[in-house]
Amino acid sequence: MFKSNIDKISKSNEIVRSVRKAINKRLTTPIYGIFLVSWLIFNWEFIFTMFFVSEEKILDKTGLLKHVYLHQTFFNYQDWTFWVWQIIPFIITYFVIWKFPKWIGLPAFKKEAEYEIEKRKVEIIGQRQLEEESVKKLEVTTQKAKKESEIKKIDPSISWPQEYKEFKRSSFSKELRYIMDSIYKFNGDIVSSDARGRRVFEIPKDILAYFHTNDLVSLVEDEEKIELTEKGKFFIRLFLRDINLGATKTEKGIIEDKTKDKANVALITCKIVSVLPDRISFNFLRDWKVWFLIQNHEKKKYKVHVKVKFISDGYEEDVKRGYYGGTKTWNLNALAEIAAPGLGIPKKIKEKARQKKKIEIRISCEIKDENDRLIEKKLPMGYVYDYENNNWYYEP
Repeated sequence: MFKSNIDKISKSNEIVRSVRKAINKRLTTPIYGIFLVSWLIFNWEFIFTMFFVSEEKILDKTGLLKHVYLHQTFFNYQDWTFWVWQIIPFIITYFVIWKFPKWIGLPAFKKEAEYEIEKRKVEIIGQRQLEEESVKKLEVTTQKAKKESEIKKIDPSISWPQEYKEFKRSSFSKELRYIMDSIYKFNGDIVSSDARGRRVFEIPKDILAYFHTNDLVSLVEDEEKIELTEKGKFFIRLFLRDINLGATKTEKGIIEDKTKDKANVALITCKIVSVLPDRISFNFLRDWKVWFLIQNHEKKKYKVHVKVKFISDGYEEDVKRGYYGGTKTWNLNALAEIAAPGLGIPKKIKEKARQKKKIEIRISCEIKDENDRLIEKKLPMGYVYDYENNNWYYEP
């Protein structure tokens, strides 16, 4: 009996759940929702009166009870408006569910789909144009690189200036002295020893590998020697030029600082060098010659008297006469530059140089304008010989 009661309760629960599910489905169906909203819109006064107007108020106003008033006012079957307010929600539901989607929804959806398709087409066309532009740029770059490669094959020296700039930024630029020493001091030897067999010079392997693999030097077959390639000679020429330009910039900077607040100053520079671009290079210990370079950096004409003094290890000797002794005038036109190799080296200085003593050439100059009016007497400037690099560096 207990079991039969349990079965009855279970069956009744299932019925309740199925009824609840059916009601819930009906209520959530669009048809019922739209009909309910439509009916409430047209019959809102009935709902308002039934729930929010008191019976006393209706009685006072109409003399009728509330249920009589509701029936006569809102459910008068004899009044045609009653049927209109009941039928209209059905009509609205029918049109909203079946007709409006067909008349309005589908065309709108089609238009939206067409818009999205057109939008996608525009995006694809734009993307394709960008890809075509990228391909064109790539083709131009490829053709340019190909032409540059062909030009380099015909004339490799075209790329040397750019390669030299990269070389100057690398740490190996400081090691160029090994190559210069090998070529110009040790006859191209990679390893050099003195008469007693003691090693006095050697190019480190990593440095040799760098300069060889970058085609700056070539290895002599069957000998431990190197030779400069044309590219290597080009690099050394630019390297020496940069050293000279560096000295010139230093001198210019000093002169500009001095003349910043003075009008009676002439931008004239004098210096001593062993190497000048497009001119013969001197080896001081072999040729006993130097270049004397005097430059006018202004658009004015000047007359300059130069006096040169040689100094070494406590010994001093002045040039007594001529262009370097102050008795002859250097006539400098506007922006003129004179490079002269005629400065004679005294015997005592040669002896000191052979002993690797410090050699200094000190320059003083007096500057006048073209009317012989004194403009400036410059302070002495000294140039000291660098035995290792065969060059002269400025020493204030």
